[in-house]
Amino acid sequence: MRIEGAKLSGAMATEKEFLIELDGPGVSPETVDTVQLLQLAEMAFRLVLKVSEGARATFTLRGLHVRDKCVAVAAVPSDMSAAQIGAARMIGLVDGREPPTHGIDGLVRDIREQLRKLPAGQAAKCLAGEWSHKLEAPPLPPERPWERTELRATVVRVGGIKPRAWFTSDSERDVFNVAADVEDAVALGQHLYTEVDVTLDVVRNADGAIEDGKVVEVVPLAEGDSAEVWRSWFAKNASQWEQIDDVMVELGRVGD
Repeated sequence: MRIEGAKLSGAMATEKEFLIELDGPGVSPETVDTVQLLQLAEMAFRLVLKVSEGARATFTLRGLHVRDKCVAVAAVPSDMSAAQIGAARMIGLVDGREPPTHGIDGLVRDIREQLRKLPAGQAAKCLAGEWSHKLEAPPLPPERPWERTELRATVVRVGGIKPRAWFTSDSERDVFNVAADVEDAVALGQHLYTEVDVTLDVVRNADGAIEDGKVVEVVPLAEGDSAEVWRSWFAKNASQWEQIDDVMVELGRVGD
């Protein structure tokens, strides 16, 4: 890596370069967090090449310089027009204006996380020749409250190094998945494609769908006819029904 002094910074030094810059009070090549800047620049370089490849506007980056303009890591693109187009799309992906596609979503997430780790007062910028734009992560969504819920759901999948369980339920619009400890995962695995009663701690997104959660309790449905299942459920959850001789008759479900 070649360190360039202030006399080489500015438009004359960067008009043919692609740069990732950090700016802020006291930021210089001598004071910058080396690992933080290099990690951010490497991820940004990699993302802009990936999105350009996806758009069939490929180019290469060659060379590596540090510019003393606050501090910037610079490389030379083989095609500046393609680099500017790729940079504009990269900015949109990172700041949330464009949703990331499969294959680059992890890289976008990592860049956002790195940007959020910058010290207060520091800001990042992407420059491609005469084009430049702030490189910033979108605001984190507000934390959503967790709730405990009980569902009758069908187990459709269980697995993973860190076990998770996938369910469908008449009370939920979409398939959803939640974390499970090993004991609950084993229990759920014995009831694939059958209904169970589950107690879950969940968090929902803005549309009300389950976004994440954890299994608290698994209760397999009792074997037997539907009347026995109803009697068992009401005995546990509605003791005032214990004196009813025939729950199915009371509910008007005879002949269903």
